[in-house]
Amino acid sequence: HGSRTICWVSVSEHSFRLTVYLPARAEHTIAESSLPADLKSQFLEAADGTRTRGITVVLHDDSDIEAADELLTLRDRFR
Repeated sequence: HGSRTICWVSVSEHSFRLTVYLPARAEHTIAESSLPADLKSQFLEAADGTRTRGITVVLHDDSDIEAADELLTLRDRFR
């Protein structure tokens, strides 16, 4: 049925990053989510007029993993 990018992952020596792109219409959902404030601001402060906006989580500990999990769950709502 075609392919779909779910997220982008980059690996470094001591951590890795996960970036998820969501449509601009997800603004209300992101604002109301339980994501940490710094992740919300990445999305909410992105340039107006862009169709998609990215949120990057740098995974170091369990709280980052929880944030990444929630972010991927939110992304599934906007397929």
